[in-house]
Amino acid sequence: MIYFLYGPDTYRSRQKLREIVEEYRQKAGADFNLEKLDAQENDLSNLKNMVQGGSLFSVKKMIVVEGAFSGENNFDRILGAAQKASELKNIFLILWDRALTSQGLKQLEEVKVFANKIQEFKTLTGSGLQIWLDQEVKKRVLKLNAAQNVFFVSLDGDLWRITNELDKLSLLASSVGTGQKVDRESSIFSLGDVFFTSPRAALGVLLNLLRQGQEDFGIFSYVASHARTLLTVRIYLEKRTSVPAHHHLHPFVVKKASVLAGRLAYEKLRSLPEKFLEEDLKIKIGLSQPRDSLFRILLSSGSI
Repeated sequence: MIYFLYGPDTYRSRQKLREIVEEYRQKAGADFNLEKLDAQENDLSNLKNMVQGGSLFSVKKMIVVEGAFSGENNFDRILGAAQKASELKNIFLILWDRALTSQGLKQLEEVKVFANKIQEFKTLTGSGLQIWLDQEVKKRVLKLNAAQNVFFVSLDGDLWRITNELDKLSLLASSVGTGQKVDRESSIFSLGDVFFTSPRAALGVLLNLLRQGQEDFGIFSYVASHARTLLTVRIYLEKRTSVPAHHHLHPFVVKKASVLAGRLAYEKLRSLPEKFLEEDLKIKIGLSQPRDSLFRILLSSGSI
């Protein structure tokens, strides 16, 4: 049996891989034998022998090859192993990979004739992402307000980051349930407004977020995005027109941002995206850390 799992959404493909391994483990019982290889790190010259050896020494054998179409000079070995595995009933070969290059897709076409199942995991968007998010929220017995829901949906289908943030919310919720004191104002959702109106208060919230274990680049990205949103909303407030749909801003976000954007000086709003762009470049080339960039922007605002 041969399965191919691939695609840019590695969170769901990894989850599926774990489910397959565990299900097969339970069915095989004591006869189960698992081998894992990484095509980018391990020597695959013995892969075909591993497949053939399974017919002699193991009643049930699963072989997982990660990065199957990404490793250099391994395709002939993958192809030979797939062909051999298709001839054996007691071998379960799983080829896993991330998003494939054009070369990887061509290789996939050659190998898939031997496959029992091929599953591509595309990045979730739109209603598909919302359905998945609702399921994850339900699992954790959480309730998201409108702002939180929009924030999670805006993370471009990065399920690793979304689940990480959901787990933090779940931990905070459980802490409240046990009577532990939690600073409700120290959330990424409360940072956006005070960051631009009260640098001193924002500094306290930012420090609390970092102490709670929030990822500093995630905080930086959220505040930078909020700055762009505020400027966009302010521009259309000045024009006395609605924000066009091509900006992809949720009506709730526009309504909430309008209150703050209307109070801030236009010159200040116009300069914010440029500041974040400069700091983002410093982060990418290693001249700054996200938290240092946030502190620097706050200090430049004064009132600290």
